[in-house]
Amino acid sequence: MESVENNLKNQYPLRDIKAAKKSFITTDGTIASQAGEDAHYNFFNKNNAEMNKYLENGGIRINYSSLNGKEPYVAIEINNTPTADQVKTLESLPSDVRYVFDIRGKGKTVSSDIMDESKNNFLRTLNEYYPQSSTPQPPTPNAGLGDMGEATPEKTGFFKEVLEEIKKNPQRGAIDFNTRVGLKDKRDLIAVHNLSLSGIKKARNMGGIPVPSIAITKEDIPLEDFGEISLIGGSRFARDDIFTADAYTKRVPQQKFKLNSQEVDRLTAELNPYLQKTGEYKYGRMKSALSEEGTASPKELLYAGNNSNAAKAMYLKEVKGIDIGNTDKEKDISKDLLNGALGLYTRSLSESETVKKLITSGKYKDIESVAWQDETDNPEKFKKAAALAKEIYDDAYKGMVEKYKKSGIGDPEEMAADSTQHLKDYWFTDGKFNATQFDNFVMHMRDYAKEGLVEPDTAKIEEIIKNHFSKVDKKQYENWLSERFGSAYGRSFFYDNAGRSKNYSLENLIEHMTGRVRGAENFFYGAGSVKAKISKKLYGVEEVAKHKDLLQPKEVTEKVHEELQDELFDLLGRIKSDSEWSKSESFSIKDQIGKDIASVGTNITKTRVKGALYRAGVSDPDDDLIDDTYNYLVKLKNSPVSYFESKPQRAVQLNEFEGAVVPEDMLEEFKEYAGDTVKRIITYNPKKSGDRANAIKKFRDVMFSVAGIGVATQGMTVDEATAKKE
Repeated sequence: MESVENNLKNQYPLRDIKAAKKSFITTDGTIASQAGEDAHYNFFNKNNAEMNKYLENGGIRINYSSLNGKEPYVAIEINNTPTADQVKTLESLPSDVRYVFDIRGKGKTVSSDIMDESKNNFLRTLNEYYPQSSTPQPPTPNAGLGDMGEATPEKTGFFKEVLEEIKKNPQRGAIDFNTRVGLKDKRDLIAVHNLSLSGIKKARNMGGIPVPSIAITKEDIPLEDFGEISLIGGSRFARDDIFTADAYTKRVPQQKFKLNSQEVDRLTAELNPYLQKTGEYKYGRMKSALSEEGTASPKELLYAGNNSNAAKAMYLKEVKGIDIGNTDKEKDISKDLLNGALGLYTRSLSESETVKKLITSGKYKDIESVAWQDETDNPEKFKKAAALAKEIYDDAYKGMVEKYKKSGIGDPEEMAADSTQHLKDYWFTDGKFNATQFDNFVMHMRDYAKEGLVEPDTAKIEEIIKNHFSKVDKKQYENWLSERFGSAYGRSFFYDNAGRSKNYSLENLIEHMTGRVRGAENFFYGAGSVKAKISKKLYGVEEVAKHKDLLQPKEVTEKVHEELQDELFDLLGRIKSDSEWSKSESFSIKDQIGKDIASVGTNITKTRVKGALYRAGVSDPDDDLIDDTYNYLVKLKNSPVSYFESKPQRAVQLNEFEGAVVPEDMLEEFKEYAGDTVKRIITYNPKKSGDRANAIKKFRDVMFSVAGIGVATQGMTVDEATAKKE
């Protein structure tokens, strides 16, 4: 059979598809073609009925092709289940071009007229559309003939029959795809999705990971952000939406929980003695973890519990039978006064012995609520309050004078007068006693005294708890937290874009997260946000491999990003100064201008840049501004990144990954949550630098380059390749 690739290239030297000659792949796999724009018509002797009959009987038509341009493509039409010979021919089509296809039959058409595909994806779609079995089968990864190492007789689809025929001619399995498309032959690409242990648990409980962001990177560029567990995938994740940058895609919405009010009241009452004993009755995350709907959650509970001496004291008492004892101490009134315990943040009160005596003696009660009465109603009480205010002021002034004398700095009396001016302004406004302001001070004094003159010694408590918890297993403690307080939480929910509450289910999350992909986050992060909008979108393994030189180590990309960030904000400043917003002091103006510039999209031209500048408020941008903006965007688009982002628009199951890299100390919990859904687990030491990256490299057998074939299977027969994988 004549080489299809050479045949096509000989037939189509022109980019003008109107002048392209038409070809047919006949049922026996040969190419039939005839010169002329009306090739289809002429080939069947100008008989459309004959041509249509031929197509309906299984003819495959190559409608047009452009193989010499910057983005070569082939448009192809398939009208029936391909024969084994036709599949051989389809598989031999060029791998370095795009395919625009119509797959017809069975009452519907699968078309990629809008979105072209790599050859591998095209063959996979064909395989799924025309399964050999009458019972629909789930798509199998890498089931196309471009993936010799994956294709086995057990795989579903029409490739089963073809593979059997190819096995009769073992040399067919030794095609060197990487060499043919002129790419490096190293298998060094890998798909990674990082998440936490709680993420694994959630995925197992929900039945999948909704619309995950999956990084495609090189084996020597470790990705260690976003979670301590790495799920490892192969080339199947290179057939989804792939961007040559972090595309700032939509994130999983925050999971919130309804609260069971009766349980919250009961649990809070049981925890309260420990809150009092440890001083967490006023503040502390345990209270919010059990009371604030929208904030309260099992995750917040674990965080709060790990940072709460009250919860830990309760655990020690209930589980270990250990009471931390009496840890009270006398209050440091001077320190509290200095910190505004009475509502007035002034250092002078901390030097007043009169205030301290009033608090400890309780004599402040004699002049309480003085402001509620007019001076004429109770002149004695009013007069007594005014005298007490003056006594406190004079005492504070004297105390400050003595303090400044000891310091030896400046004039003590002058500095003391400055320090107490705040009190004078409050209590003696315009030289007249201000009963309202002084009464407010007295009420603070009363509330402070009511709390008692002793308080928990938090430093001592911290030491006691720390000593006991050095012998406590953290996982055991967290399990106790979940069991002890878990009944406070009801159903989980999230808020959609319209602010509506929806059940936190896999189905609802997928509906919420699909659709708009790139730039779905509404915040502006500078160069990263712009790059997300203008980055190239890739299709399939071949394109990912062709662009993999963009993938660079984090230390390189961070330095480049820092320079691009500075350059961007300089550029935004120039644009703002030339725009209608030049006099605005709003910090958000530059953010909006950045979004306007990003609206130029992936097809960066000076015309489009000029339009973006106009949207940014520059009515008549000069050539220098247009050129500088254009050059910056091109530079940013082609800047290196540490990973490409793949975004499957569906739920991904744990068993779709080839394995996982897990911290040693999380292995048992991981197995508990993941069950048998993860095929292969490799552990790493989180305290050992580089150990996680080395663990990921142990998945070399699932790394990929082009069409799923790399050095591990090149030059092998199909039997050798499949045997190696088994």
